[in-house]
Amino acid sequence: MTNDPKDRHVLAAAVQCAAPIIVTLNLRHFRPEHLNPWGIVALDPDTFLSALYRQESEIVRAKVTEQAADRRRSLPELLQILKPTLPNSVTLIQ
Repeated sequence: MTNDPKDRHVLAAAVQCAAPIIVTLNLRHFRPEHLNPWGIVALDPDTFLSALYRQESEIVRAKVTEQAADRRRSLPELLQILKPTLPNSVTLIQ
């Protein structure tokens, strides 16, 4: 593992379980030159969730609605909380 020493365990786990994607806000520790040899890509959560929404919008919407209920919030309230971190995903879900 050639990525940041503090994050090598994450890459090692992804390699061990043959995960094709690492979802992280810390993309600088998972650059393509670290991941390409393993056939893994790193995506930020907004990019990942937006792509997932485009593939399975009904499932994503149901899960986010369930998450809002679990937190005793309305869907619009939860989306407002998520918007700073997931702006594109929130726009799609709205």
